[in-house]
Amino acid sequence: MLNDEQRRALDAQLPRDVIKQLPRKGSPDYVPAHYVISRLNEVFGYDGWHDTYDAPVVREGPRPAIYVSGRLAAAGVTRGDIGVGVAADESADAFETAMKAAHTDCLKRCARKLGDSFGLALYEKVERGQRRSGVGISTVAQSMLDEVDALSTAAELNAWARSNAAHVGQLDDDEQSIVKGAVASRRRDLAPEQPAPMQSGMSATPVATEHDARPQLPPVAANDAAASDGMRSATIRLGVARSPETIVAVLRGASVRDDERAALWSAAVGAAARLSVDEPSLRARVENAKALNATVAQWGVAALVLAAVDTANTVEALAQVRKQYAERVMGLPEALAGGVKRATTARATALGAPTVATKLLADANAATRESDLRAVHERLQREVAAKSVSQSDVDRIVAALNARAEALTGAAA
Repeated sequence: MLNDEQRRALDAQLPRDVIKQLPRKGSPDYVPAHYVISRLNEVFGYDGWHDTYDAPVVREGPRPAIYVSGRLAAAGVTRGDIGVGVAADESADAFETAMKAAHTDCLKRCARKLGDSFGLALYEKVERGQRRSGVGISTVAQSMLDEVDALSTAAELNAWARSNAAHVGQLDDDEQSIVKGAVASRRRDLAPEQPAPMQSGMSATPVATEHDARPQLPPVAANDAAASDGMRSATIRLGVARSPETIVAVLRGASVRDDERAALWSAAVGAAARLSVDEPSLRARVENAKALNATVAQWGVAALVLAAVDTANTVEALAQVRKQYAERVMGLPEALAGGVKRATTARATALGAPTVATKLLADANAATRESDLRAVHERLQREVAAKSVSQSDVDRIVAALNARAEALTGAAA
């Protein structure tokens, strides 16, 4: 019978870096036999599983095809299937190679019935550009999470972060977010508690400020072994969310298991509460977001960018985020891209940066030539098209342009 540890292992996702593809155009993804056998040994032990096969059936021809029926048994579970191998020609060597391929194919097809981490994830039908829910982070990223979780002091964590910075930078964007979030979470766990100064009649509970405090992570921790990678990523992004737009994007773009959806919603409600947004209002925002007709993958991009915006603590850092993700934001549907830009502008304002509207207004008032006014007006038109300025800001800027134009005309007369 399966034990609890084996059941958890069978629920695991397939690491994305073990997925391979043949060089032929249009070839389907596959997992190598070496990985499948290693995974069987890892989950069930070297002596905890066995495979048996019936006599092969051969279809004669210039390229003989060999069919093999077999069964895989492990911990009281048995799965059967058929494998096929096609010989390159009628030679003995080609026949032997095809026979081995048929047995290997049969073993892999039996094993995939044990769950996503054995290859079942590759059979999930998804939209183009959308990641399969059964495919998770790479083995490299998972090793990093395990290493971070095992560190016991802040000094060890800081040393690990310094020595692995370049390696983390080579991961996919979402994996970078997961690992960096796990490091931030572990740093909070290892930081010594600093009691707030007590005053008569006042609580000792510290108060979070805008710039120096991070919201606490929702109930499912980023390094929870039972959580899917999609849940880990969503948890981290909700934990740093500073705008309702981020929370909605996370909810719309998260790839989580069905049994995690209730926990995801609970985490989102908690994140919204920190922003003084109640549950009915959050639900209404999520419903309204459906009208944008964006795909799950596009919402995932929006969530990635907004989380990066929310974690930028300086104007310079925010400028770097804008530069890094500019092309990805441009690839989003217009309405969704506009929401990301508005949230970015709001974050810039919170950090003390002059807004687009403020800069346009200042340039309009500072214009000394008609060409200056035309340049400001052209910039204003571009920002209106990008939905980066509100109508009230547009009215103020236009009024300033008109007033400045009259002043320049009067001076010329």
